[in-house]
Amino acid sequence: MCPQATAAEVRAWYPNAARLEPVIDPGRELTADERAGVMLYLNLVDETDAELIAETLERCRTSPGALAFFVRAGEELL
Repeated sequence: MCPQATAAEVRAWYPNAARLEPVIDPGRELTADERAGVMLYLNLVDETDAELIAETLERCRTSPGALAFFVRAGEELL
């Protein structure tokens, strides 16, 4: 296992790397508003596959970038 490093250390080692995405606590749950934002997008694109919906919600729970994308995309489709 690799030793852990701070985001600042990684940026110093790799100054040309893409933006670092923060890591969300793995035990964190989506808030009601976050879940509603993701579901708005999924409903607007007529997504009905329960497995895909569950995978999307799980990804949004652990990835701030994914969460922001789906919430923003839902707002833009309104």
